[in-house]
Amino acid sequence: MDKAILNFWKRGFTYEKNHIIENNAAIQTYKILMHFTEINKNCRVGCYISVNGFSEFFSLNKLIPSFDIFADVASNTKQIGIEEIPDFIKQLTHSAHKETISQIWKLKHPIAFEFCSKSTQD
Repeated sequence: MDKAILNFWKRGFTYEKNHIIENNAAIQTYKILMHFTEINKNCRVGCYISVNGFSEFFSLNKLIPSFDIFADVASNTKQIGIEEIPDFIKQLTHSAHKETISQIWKLKHPIAFEFCSKSTQD
């Protein structure tokens, strides 16, 4: 079996229909997309956030440094604490940025999956 596929399953992707957790399918989808884009460098998944008057793309891997805490927030079992907010967000001056991150963690902000063909990547 391919090494990348083995690493994929070692990440612990789980989805049980009988074990109902709010937003579980979306949470597992985020996890799969984050892993997929780590392996496939010509793809990215994340959000566009307005910074200093223009939109900048932030990957989910950067926006979600701790997936377990994200899963708790997305499933509505925990609120985001100041210690869970990524350091680069704490440095942003506008409170709207922190609100956007909060919306992303609560699955209420759209994410983008983008693909770049390998021939145009370089």
